[in-house]
Formats: sequence, C-alpha cells, structure tokens
Amino acid sequence: MVFLRGLSNNKPVDLVLVNCPMRDYGLSPKDEYEVLPPLGLGIIATYAQQAGFNVCLIDAESEGYGINEIVKAIGETQPRFVGINILTPTRMVALEIAKKLPSHIHLLIGAAHATALPEKTVREFSKVHKETTLFVGEAEVAVTKIMAGHDRRFVPGICWIDHNGYQFTVGSLQLNSLENMPAINRSFFANDPCVDGKNGWIETRIIGSRGCPYTCTYCAGSRTTIGTKVRRTPAEDIAAEIAALQALHGVEAVRFVDDLMIIDEKRVRSIMDALKAMGASIKWDATGRANIMAKFSPEFYDYMVANGLHEVAIGIESGSTRMRDVIHKQVTETEIWTTVKALTSRKVKVKCYLIVGIPGETAEETSQTFDLARRLMEFGDGLVRASIFLFRPYPGTEEWNKLIASGWTEDELLEMGASGHGERAKHTVVTSHQYAELSPEVLSQMIDDYNRDQALFLKG
Repeated sequence: MVFLRGLSNNKPVDLVLVNCPMRDYGLSPKDEYEVLPPLGLGIIATYAQQAGFNVCLIDAESEGYGINEIVKAIGETQPRFVGINILTPTRMVALEIAKKLPSHIHLLIGAAHATALPEKTVREFSKVHKETTLFVGEAEVAVTKIMAGHDRRFVPGICWIDHNGYQFTVGSLQLNSLENMPAINRSFFANDPCVDGKNGWIETRIIGSRGCPYTCTYCAGSRTTIGTKVRRTPAEDIAAEIAALQALHGVEAVRFVDDLMIIDEKRVRSIMDALKAMGASIKWDATGRANIMAKFSPEFYDYMVANGLHEVAIGIESGSTRMRDVIHKQVTETEIWTTVKALTSRKVKVKCYLIVGIPGETAEETSQTFDLARRLMEFGDGLVRASIFLFRPYPGTEEWNKLIASGWTEDELLEMGASGHGERAKHTVVTSHQYAELSPEVLSQMIDDYNRDQALFLKG
C-alpha cells in the first residue's frame, strides 16, 4: 500500500509530490538504511497547502515503493499535477515513472539535476510525457503560481517544450530572505520525526540556511554551481520550530542538514541562545568545516557541548594535499586533526566524508585517502567513522565542466549503474566510467573492504 502523506480526503487532489526512489523497489526490495526526509519537497508541499491546495507526498525512497506501485497510486488519486524531484542518480527511474503517468496529468520536475541541465532534462522528459514543466532553482513560489493557473510564459525560472520548441522564462522567484518562512508540515513525511536507531532519541531534521559560500569543484551545492548567496533562517524562527516539534512530538534531538551549519561562532550561539530562551533543551548534530572549526577556542567547544552537541560531520574528501587543492577544499590535514581532537576529547562523535576516484587522482593518492580514514578511525577509538564515496560527476560543477572540456560528452558522464547492498545500497548508483588511475571496480572493492574493517573496529 502506497501512503499519500498529508492528503485531505474531502476535496479533489491538486498535487502529488514524489520523492523519486534510487531504484525500482518493485524489482528488488529496498535494503534497510537511513533515508533523510525530502525537506525540499516538504517545503513545496507546505507552501502549496497554505495557498489552499490539496497536496500529498509519496516518499518512494524511504518507504521502498516500486515504479508500478507509485504510478498506480497516482492514477487512483487523479491529481491535476504530479511533481518529481530529479537528481542525477535518480534520473532514469524518474523517466520511467514519467513514461507511465496518465497523459492528462501535468508533470512538474525540478531539483539539482534539472536546474543544472534544464534544456536537456525538459526535452527528455517531454518526449515521454508531453505536458511537462521544469523549475530551475528553488520552486516553492513558482509551483504554487502554476497550480493557481498563472500563464507559465510570465512565471520566472521555468522551462517547457511546445510546438515552437524549447521555451524558458528569464529570472527567478527565489526568496531573498528566509524570514517568516512557514514551518514544514511534518505530516508529509514518512520518517520525520523518527526514532534515531543508534541512540533511541526522537529526532527531527532542520534546514536552517540555503546555500554554501565555498567553491568545491565536485559539489552540486557549491556557490559557483548554484550561483546564489547564502541565506539564513533567523535563529528565533529555528528555535520556535524546534520548540513546537518538541511539544507536538516529544523531539529530543535535531540534525541540522544545512550545507554548512557551523559556519561561525556567532551563528551557532544565536541558535543555541534562542533555544535556551524558549526553554528548549536538545541534543544536536550538524555539518562543519575543519578550516573553520580548527580556529575555535576551547571555551566555544565547551559551550557547544554544554548546549547539546553530540556529533559533527566534516568533509575531508581526500587524504592527498594535492587533491584537496585541486578540488578547492581549502582544508589542511593539520586543521582536520585539530578539529577531530577538539571534538573527540569532549566525547563528541565525528562523521568524516571522503571521495575516491576524483579525476586525476593517482593510486598513491587513493591509498592516502584510505590511510587517513583508518588513522582517524583508530585515533577516535569509536568516536570517528567515515563514509567513503566513489566520485560521480554532477552537472554544473567545475569537475563536470572540466570533463566536458576534455572531450567527454554529457551522455557519457550521465551513464551510471546500480550497485551495492546493505550499507553500500545508500550509494547505489555509481559512475560507469573511470576518471582516476584506479577503476570504479577496484575502488568499489576498496570501499567495501574499508566498510567491513570499520564495522568490525566500531563493534570493538
């Protein structure tokens, strides 16, 4: 049974949003692994609902739905619109869903992949579903306008195909300020709030900002890729949302899923102090950068821990200094160790993210990445763990543009295949091509070996 979350049953359905699954779970069941709620779709759903529309969300990735199940549920619901988020790894699954939708339904597509390759994406989706509109960038305002009947020729930041070919509108309806944003209606989500499997806490996830000021060459969220400035939700609004979730759901912990939440001391203090002023006490984890956190004082680390900090995720990306320079990471190994030591000495967990197979990476540099991950793991004595990913080229990034300039075609770079089970299923779509000295097959085996060793080490 497909759950249509957030739906009001007393009036016709305007919009069904689909969080596209990583693969067709009708062919093979989904492995058990953590899936974050589709917060971006939740924002769109909340905006549309507050505008008076009857909206629901199908979280096909979290709940493990197959393509036929999704399409059957949509057909039975008969909405005016269906919205699907298009990410590079889920693009082919999304196309299969689009092919099977009833022809009279207006298909809305967006998210990172669609934003980076709007013309290519709207053309390929329009071939399988004629009535398709693509939204570039943030879509909550534009989607609501289209649903309200606005002529798409006058709605900034959208694309479509008609009898005259490719059409697009200049501009954007991106919000310049995140003040007074409506809190996401959590009834749209299958798994938020939820019980954290590791700690047993009731946890929710919060986005407190949009954008990142850094320019990492591989990242689809980089400032150079999305071209937008960082905007932050006021600390008081974040605190009010958390306090409301505590009152409604007994939330005990918050994961901040901003691209970069621990961006400076002032921002963190403003949020923590606002929570304290509302009488909300929480445990929290967030994203940080070693080049920023290495400069924090011992007193500030103590302040964060006293206010509930229990885990920080940091992007290391490579054990090679040369490769970190190539990808504009702007982080030194000294800063990495300084940050990890400051956190683990206070019993704060550290989650490290690394990438192997970056274009131009040598076998020795790959080994340096795995070596650094192992040294950090052993040093942390159970407090440090790492997720190591195989490089994938994302449209619009500097790495993508360099590969195109060197002779690769867009279609070649988009060739990816499903691989992995269990823990690896989280990274199920891997590139079909080799960009570094070691092949994807060799790198995948090295990742499997590392994950096995890490699991054994953390079990003690």
